[in-house]
Amino acid sequence: MNSDGHQPQHGRRRRRSAALTDLPEPEKLAGLPHPALILTFPDDPGHPLSTATALESLLPGATLYTPASRPADVAAWGAVVSEFLTA
Repeated sequence: MNSDGHQPQHGRRRRRSAALTDLPEPEKLAGLPHPALILTFPDDPGHPLSTATALESLLPGATLYTPASRPADVAAWGAVVSEFLTA
């Protein structure tokens, strides 16, 4: 909250813009040499599933993890990340 008692707008704009921003050119993404883990929720408005699946198809060696139920699987993300990093 600002000193005038209002909620700053820039944070909300940034979150909203994450879903609206164009991805880099497919050739640039396909040329990345590192594996990627993409964590997403089916109903995440800030980071739509369509963007996550597009990234999965463009990034070589990408792993997409889409939980079936938000609360249960968020708790498991630590183990998912750990497994990804140690594989």
